Amino acid sequence: MLELSFWGLFAGIFSAGSWAVASHLFSAIFAAPDPPSASAAVLFKNVLATVLFFIIGVAIGDGGVPSGAVTQMLISGLLGFAIGDAMYFAALPMCGVQTTAVVSLANVPLTVIGAHWLFGDVMDTGSLVGGGLVLAGVLLVLRSGGGGGSLDPKIRRRGAMIAAVNALAITAAILSGHDGMQGAGVFTGAGMRLTGGVIGAFMLATILGVISRGSPVTGVGREFVELVKPFRRRAGLRVILIASITGSVLGLVPYHLALRELPPGVAALVFSTTPLFTLPFARLGVAGARRTTPSMIIGTLLGFAGVGVVLYAQSGGTAEEPESTVESGAVQVQSAVEGPAGRFPRVADAGRVLVTRSLGDGEHALIATRLQLEGDQLSFEGEQSLVEGSDWFVNWADCPAISSDGELVTWLKKSEAGTYDYHVQYALRQEDGEFAEQGPVHEDTGPGEHGFASLATLDQERVLAVWLDGRLMGDKGPMTLMSRVLYGDGRRGPESVLDGKTCECCPTGLIVLDDGSALVAWRDRSDEGLRDIQLSRWSEADGWSEPFSVHKDNWEYPACPVNGPALAADGKDVALAWYTEDAEGVSRIQVCLSEDGGQSFGPARQIDRGAAKGQISACFDQQGRLLVSWLESTETGGAWVVRTIGSELGAIQTVATVTGKRSDGCARLLALPKGWGLVWTDVEQGRIMGASIR
Repeated sequence: MLELSFWGLFAGIFSAGSWAVASHLFSAIFAAPDPPSASAAVLFKNVLATVLFFIIGVAIGDGGVPSGAVTQMLISGLLGFAIGDAMYFAALPMCGVQTTAVVSLANVPLTVIGAHWLFGDVMDTGSLVGGGLVLAGVLLVLRSGGGGGSLDPKIRRRGAMIAAVNALAITAAILSGHDGMQGAGVFTGAGMRLTGGVIGAFMLATILGVISRGSPVTGVGREFVELVKPFRRRAGLRVILIASITGSVLGLVPYHLALRELPPGVAALVFSTTPLFTLPFARLGVAGARRTTPSMIIGTLLGFAGVGVVLYAQSGGTAEEPESTVESGAVQVQSAVEGPAGRFPRVADAGRVLVTRSLGDGEHALIATRLQLEGDQLSFEGEQSLVEGSDWFVNWADCPAISSDGELVTWLKKSEAGTYDYHVQYALRQEDGEFAEQGPVHEDTGPGEHGFASLATLDQERVLAVWLDGRLMGDKGPMTLMSRVLYGDGRRGPESVLDGKTCECCPTGLIVLDDGSALVAWRDRSDEGLRDIQLSRWSEADGWSEPFSVHKDNWEYPACPVNGPALAADGKDVALAWYTEDAEGVSRIQVCLSEDGGQSFGPARQIDRGAAKGQISACFDQQGRLLVSWLESTETGGAWVVRTIGSELGAIQTVATVTGKRSDGCARLLALPKGWGLVWTDVEQGRIMGASIR
């Protein structure tokens, strides 16, 4: 279930009401003697609102617009505030306010379908029922008549067709600007979209000039002449100023907020309440307005009841999703069991768990254990000390790693006196079962940071390793992502550079697929400071592919977030989960799914409830079900929570409460014979804990 924002819903309804008021005011303008053209009215309101929004946005410093989202915002504004509004204004004098508003509601099902296709939005049964109530209420209002317009049926039909074009334009505007609006400030983001509207209005004027008089200059000039018309009368000037401010300022701020806080389909549904607001304002000068009838009142109440149903359905029936709720795809959590002393677990196949243990006096050891489930009994079995040392760098985020077959482990070993001068060391299991240290994974043995290694077994003789390599940072160069193959006899394959500039301290994710290829995911760092997730594919024949992205978060962050992505695979099913934030610092856990071995991914899907701290793990069980875990902020600290991901989302359930601090490290999911296991660090006891999840 989605967690809907109350303020997002309120903002959407307020925006719908504001646009209803503006619609009646503009309708009065067009009904007056010698009115301006529709495109001229669009140009006027867009220019006025653009100036106001940028001034306010700069004055309050509301976050601006991510550089990667500028084009999206301009296109969205051109579609919505130029083409869409021009069509809307053109339809008003033809078929009246109510007919125009109702026909424009075609954007609701179109947006819902588009949001499902592009972003993975799910409209459940309750939401569809609520949407039906809204549309029924609106149609009941429409049937009551009123709202002005022409008495000629042909002209009214032509107006309805123009209003339908408006619906298409609004749909395209909402969907094209969805990603950009997630990371933009409310005022500057709206100002950027309005800039696109101004550009589009000039383009429309030029096109109309060419069509009507064969001259783009003449067309633009004519629009400016049209703009002057309302200013000839003080009353006309007052009305168009009020209409522009009401529609493009008072209405657009909450509109933009609703698009950020609500899924596109839900936002479109809330905006569809505009016709319900036309009744209270029907006497604001619209020719042909009729008195309020009982059917109008019933339709209005029915429409708002539908919005309430949507809110209830999408929030799961409560303001806060109860963790005990068991839904389709939900899981049950077994009581936790104690594991060996140590911290910062890493996991491998067959329940293997790698633990870092402090031995005192600066000594550390890597301990191998196994999480087993026999019947309903969960336990940690066995402890084996793999390697020990006194010159290790031990960190909550940059943890030792273990290959999926458990035959190779890595850890961090100090190389120089500097705090962040260390190498990624590795050891191999020998024939007698003991581990022998082989040296660094990488060729570079000088000072600098080398870490955040991930391992994946290619076959019985080879393990693929990736790591962040800081050999260039001593000369103020970037952190890079590198890789090589490590052989069971101690040989090392050639190094490969996957990315020449990455985030400096975010863990990496690595998986090997059934066809022998591999996928790696990491947090990138662009020249503009964007910290989005990148992927690359490895194959035996071609090596590593060019990095690619499955979703543009456009997250600008001034430092390393220390939050890496998670990958999981089951046959050709691949899941990518990651942490990100919007421009206001609101956190999100996103998931993308692939059904073709990572060749292509579906839309990003937010799965948290607004309090995520990250530290993500993901795992498919033996039945092909996907579970994702992350650290969530609570009033008392933090909690490890889990959620099943499928056609529907399971309930978010708490597995364990923790401190919520960095010392908690990262919990790890692994597959058990029935369901999953989750292992994490109990900071207070200084040991590993485990729980069964089914």
